[in-house]
Amino acid sequence: MKIPDEIKLLAKESAPAQRLVSLLASAPEEQLFQDIVQCIVDIVRESPRSKAMDHGSNGVAGGISGEGKDGSRYDFSQTGSFVEQLTFLHPRGKQRLGFLTDRLVVQTSKHDIVILSSDVTDVVILDSIPKDTKNRVWILLQFKDDANIMNGKTRMKACVIQVHATQEIEMKHPKDSSRTLSGNAAVVLCQAIGCCGISPQIFHGSAPEVFQSCNAASAVEAFVRARQGHLFPLKSGLCFLESPAIFIHTNKIRSVDFARAGGASSTFDFQVHLKDGAIEEFSNISRHELNSMQDWVNKTGLSVGFPSDSEEEPSQHVASGDDGSDDDDDEDFDPYKKSSKKLKTTGEDSGDEDGGDASSSSSEDDEGDVELVSEEGFTIEQLHGMMETEKKE
Repeated sequence: MKIPDEIKLLAKESAPAQRLVSLLASAPEEQLFQDIVQCIVDIVRESPRSKAMDHGSNGVAGGISGEGKDGSRYDFSQTGSFVEQLTFLHPRGKQRLGFLTDRLVVQTSKHDIVILSSDVTDVVILDSIPKDTKNRVWILLQFKDDANIMNGKTRMKACVIQVHATQEIEMKHPKDSSRTLSGNAAVVLCQAIGCCGISPQIFHGSAPEVFQSCNAASAVEAFVRARQGHLFPLKSGLCFLESPAIFIHTNKIRSVDFARAGGASSTFDFQVHLKDGAIEEFSNISRHELNSMQDWVNKTGLSVGFPSDSEEEPSQHVASGDDGSDDDDDEDFDPYKKSSKKLKTTGEDSGDEDGGDASSSSSEDDEGDVELVSEEGFTIEQLHGMMETEKKE
């Protein structure tokens, strides 16, 4: 009988399991075959090494690494639930992204980066990037502060995917290989991420009623230290891209402050005082954006000014880091939808990925799964509104 690749991979974590695998090929009947498979799974789960790995001690995402002693890696050829040559800003480059029921796996040229669903705290979908001519959409996955997710020897705090608004992809459903997910790339990726056990409640996106720059964009240009990027004020927090990749949830913010806002300077700095005592500063924002930033602060109800009861002035600290990419300009996008709808976007794709009109995909709701599907004439703005409706329900 054919030994599943997943079982071969699991067996590498336990010597007794390896011995059992050798018996599988000669199993005389189906029931015995299934019993041995279950036995291997139980042995691996109970082994001390596996338990240690589940707590992140192996240095890869707190789960089974996907790379055995012989360098073997996750094999998605059986399930087909993966996307090839997907553009990432963090880790930078073209990577394969695989989907399992409890984790995502980013396969770089050198190793597998395993992201347990339980280590993801927020999923942020960003578009309407200032001065963007390539209709990019960024999808950021923010990790727990104590998540031990490694890219080689570098600890990751976030993962960022880049697609284009007109780009389309097709892949097998992570939970049912007989079904396919196809259509707009951003929508399909959010569907697949939701199928990995990530709650729709932690998906966030930009919304014009929450923030609009003076140029009607969803972000403002800013610097983190010497690195220029885009600061997105959201209902749920602040996100800075492309590099370093930073997401600060409002529940971690103690207060904010506007520095150099009263003088004759053409720019000001936006300081975020965190509850852990650190300060995140986004500098050299155009003075033309002062009113829009103040309006966002009022809408989110954040306190303004340096915390009066702070022990001492904390040192600056960056919440997330990695590397970035290129481009700008999109529409509002939303990954929440129970009923069957289609994301349809316009605009030319000048980037490195091809796109067209979104095609339809069928979908069913699985507990807690994000299922976005298509129907002609659906816009990104409408999808954004549906995300808010879904959260309220």
